[in-house]
Amino acid sequence: MKNKILLKIILYFIFLFNNTNILGITYPVTPAEPKVENTESNEDIEKKIEKKENNTANKKIQVKITLGSTDELIGFIYAPVKITFSHYKNGLMYKKTVDPVEINEIEILEYKKKKINNLTDGDLFEFEPNWIKINLKNKKSYYIREIFSFIRSFDITTTDGTTKIYAFFADTFNNKKGWSEVKSLDPEYHKNKAHPQAVYKIQIIDIPDIQEE
Repeated sequence: MKNKILLKIILYFIFLFNNTNILGITYPVTPAEPKVENTESNEDIEKKIEKKENNTANKKIQVKITLGSTDELIGFIYAPVKITFSHYKNGLMYKKTVDPVEINEIEILEYKKKKINNLTDGDLFEFEPNWIKINLKNKKSYYIREIFSFIRSFDITTTDGTTKIYAFFADTFNNKKGWSEVKSLDPEYHKNKAHPQAVYKIQIIDIPDIQEE
């Protein structure tokens, strides 16, 4: 009789240890974090890196800028200590980093047109620099597709004060009257011509020895 009672006690404890729901609360296992594939292309990643590297403006530069009206302004702007860009040669993409002191001139050659609105007096288009030439002082030239973020819009300080300058612009086209900001009936006028108040050429004149952070 005692042996039967002892056997029942042993079986009871075995049952308790095998059934965790009776002994206490069973917490769920933390699910594994799903793996998400990176859908960005190498070119997209390169552009993000370039924008990050060209984002900090802390070098004072004296420049001569030319506007679409052919007016010229001479003054000071701020640029990154190093400028990084991507360019292609013989089908291969290269990444190059230069100091602003190495650059002679940056010129916007073409613009990309994008329709943004229908207005009563015509269609409103936005124009972004789409083909840029970089001339270095060592006579080498490079062509890139995207304008540097620090010159897409920037402040320039001249003897007259400080003003904001833009490399992109908008204009309205009417089939009968042409463009509203320039005297032209050519719908492709702005393909390689800037708005009168937009900058299309920047020549680096001097970089002072004493820099202001």
